[in-house]
Amino acid sequence: MTKADVIKANTGKVLNFDHLTFWVANAKTASSHFVTRFGFKPLAFKDSSEDRPVVSYAVQQNKIIIIFESPLSNKSEITKDLADHGDFVKDVAFEVSDLDAIVQKARQGGAVVVKDVTEENDKNGIIRYAVLKTYGDNTHTLIDRSKYNGLLFPGYQALEDDPLNELLPETNLNFVDHVEGNMADGTLEESVTWYEKNLNMHRFWCVDYSHDLVPYSCINSASVINQTETVLVSISVSTQTPTSI
Repeated sequence: MTKADVIKANTGKVLNFDHLTFWVANAKTASSHFVTRFGFKPLAFKDSSEDRPVVSYAVQQNKIIIIFESPLSNKSEITKDLADHGDFVKDVAFEVSDLDAIVQKARQGGAVVVKDVTEENDKNGIIRYAVLKTYGDNTHTLIDRSKYNGLLFPGYQALEDDPLNELLPETNLNFVDHVEGNMADGTLEESVTWYEKNLNMHRFWCVDYSHDLVPYSCINSASVINQTETVLVSISVSTQTPTSI
């Protein structure tokens, strides 16, 4: 058996939600809003650089980590997407095992690899990740943290606690339950298959509201889940227009 055969046989696993990344007009303000309104705590900050005119603020509550990123240049990719979408969730990151195997499987399945397996390191160890394109302008970052003990990623600096956290009641948000993508009619099966084929997930449940009697509320929905049922992705498509989707 060749090395390629071994990698193909061991397709790797999606383990958990790692973090969510929002692209926003003002990362500092957005992160502060989540601190004062939802009980998150400041976690880390990454300043801009000459080749990365983006500023990042991260907040955390228990197992939930959210990174807010804002452009500091009108030439940034973020600027264009903000013009199209406004503030939005750009990336849903998963912690994975056997990153190389998952990326190879996804590539063989026809997935668009936005960023191939990349390695970054600092005094806290080595972190490896890759980025896949999913529906619309959204992406999934796949992360291997098995050899990294740092705060978040190399380049991030710890933030001090916000004094407001001591004055406000705890909200006790524990973990990301699920994420949902809203699609155009006719794309449900294609979207579900993408997760089955590329991330080794399986169908969890399906709902068909195509015969709903309420005008313009008709949707079909399906969910996929990982092997240990810790990562749930719901996909909804409208069957009539106009709808909230």
